[in-house]
Amino acid sequence: MKRFLFSYLLVISLSACIYSQSFDGTYYGVYDDGEIGGDAIIKIECGKILICIENDQYSGQTIKVEKEYELVDFGPFMKLRLAVRDWLFLIWGKGFFISDTKGYYTFFSKAPQTRTTVIDNTWIISSTSYLREGETDYNAARLMRVTGLPWTSGNGHGIGDRLIIDIGGVDLPMLIVNGFVSLNNPKLYFENARLKTMRISSKKTRKSKVVTIGDNASFQKIEIRDIIEIGSPDEQLFLDVIDVYQGNKYNNLCIKTIIPDFSSK
Repeated sequence: MKRFLFSYLLVISLSACIYSQSFDGTYYGVYDDGEIGGDAIIKIECGKILICIENDQYSGQTIKVEKEYELVDFGPFMKLRLAVRDWLFLIWGKGFFISDTKGYYTFFSKAPQTRTTVIDNTWIISSTSYLREGETDYNAARLMRVTGLPWTSGNGHGIGDRLIIDIGGVDLPMLIVNGFVSLNNPKLYFENARLKTMRISSKKTRKSKVVTIGDNASFQKIEIRDIIEIGSPDEQLFLDVIDVYQGNKYNNLCIKTIIPDFSSK
């Protein structure tokens, strides 16, 4: 189990009640900060969040903690501010995602029986190009991570680039996070190009469809079972870039994350 800092779970409410109302409710997931941990129920009300763990894995006791914090909107994504520390907050269709961008992260769902842990090492992604700056490669392997640097095209705006995904029989829907998402440097999102339109094709069935991606950094869901050969262990998807949202400073196309929708498993 990944170790999650306690601050993460104290980040959903707002100082302003009006803004926080869209996140009010009850959420479920696995919580661990090294001091308390376990299956948690997160109750969010105006300006406050309550963390409830019935059987704390460290003490064996029932834990309830309440605290306030602030949410800052940067447009494509949000920054969660607690005391002197900041955290990345992204919308997920079934709840929310929080991360310190250094490897600590977790998903929380509105539904109690939903899987909230990422399925690791299931898809293999490669690309026809990627950017290299000095000793840093922005290669396609980065797409399978929910933290860290994005994949960046080595072909400028990336139109005509192809991403190849070996899905290995894991025929779950796709979750994609657009753009260069940096908590420490939010302007990189609009400075670089983002994916707008792509064609998704199946190697086995030769079926395809064109998909438009929203210009934001939420986890956007794309169904693939309508075009693939379901259950095929050697099925591949081809993602061909058709159009992009232009960056206001750089031409480079960036995509942060492409992973199977673990919550559908």
